[in-house]
Amino acid sequence: MLTGKHGEAKVVADGPVYFRRGEGRSYQMGRITLTFKSEDADAGYSICETINHPGGIGASPHRHETYQETHIVIEGEYEFQLGDDIAHLGPGEMAFIPRGMVHGMKKVSDGIGRQLIISSPAGIFEAFVAEVTAAQGGSIDFRAIAAKHRI
Repeated sequence: MLTGKHGEAKVVADGPVYFRRGEGRSYQMGRITLTFKSEDADAGYSICETINHPGGIGASPHRHETYQETHIVIEGEYEFQLGDDIAHLGPGEMAFIPRGMVHGMKKVSDGIGRQLIISSPAGIFEAFVAEVTAAQGGSIDFRAIAAKHRI
């Protein structure tokens, strides 16, 4: 692995990019930490590491017209609603959610839960998360922000 002088991920021009756990641009949404890994908006996809802190937390049913996503469970157990189906997924298992599909998820195990979320195209999910977290200190109109990003 390539690292900088302080042990952080090192970007090599026109080469690979390495990230350690927790490295990237992080946002806190309630009890969920989201860390986006991609540095390249033209990559075609974004990678987001999520940490669901203890408690049964997740995302209520929603859909997004502008991007698709794949959730890869790394740690913990999750219940996914995928359209009319319910799937219980654990470490190493994944769910693909196409654009427009109603879906939701919640962590159902004790302790920490972790996922990687790959969304395509790049940048849309992070723009939504960034706007929501920037508004958390004041009055937040979550539905208006979601509508703006077509979620």
